[in-house]
Amino acid sequence: KIIFIDWRELIERKKQSFNDDQMAKQINKAMAEIKNADVVILDDFGSERGTEYSLDLADAFWRDRENKTVIVTTNLIGSD
Repeated sequence: KIIFIDWRELIERKKQSFNDDQMAKQINKAMAEIKNADVVILDDFGSERGTEYSLDLADAFWRDRENKTVIVTTNLIGSD
């Protein structure tokens, strides 16, 4: 199973889910699918930088995907 994720959209939907129970259910389901996918394509990673929330979400994502295939696209340079 391959999943494509737009990083900025994921962050925005996670934030929206705080006040929307239906959205929270959808996001929780999506996060479980991300965790169990064979391959995740993570688009535009780092587009929302520097916030504590985005860093926490990134940390959780990488822990869930440890030792699993992730393809990342970004506009950042290596030092960023």
